[in-house]
Amino acid sequence: MAYLLPGAAYRSCWYQPAGDPDVRLAAGIHGQRIYVDVPRRVVIAQQASLPTAYDEETWLETLPVFRDLARSLLKA
Repeated sequence: MAYLLPGAAYRSCWYQPAGDPDVRLAAGIHGQRIYVDVPRRVVIAQQASLPTAYDEETWLETLPVFRDLARSLLKA
């Protein structure tokens, strides 16, 4: 898991991505994720049942979408 979030901090089942101190992320092994952007008051929950554990392609595609979505809501 660490290779998917280089430099991230981990504590009590939550990740803090490197360079984004206001974001917390929880992740299940088959694609479930909870993305929390604290200052923007945005929570995104993703339900999934991927056939493999920690699908790297899906993982790398999803996080930027969550980040962009949370930031776009601030402008609304």
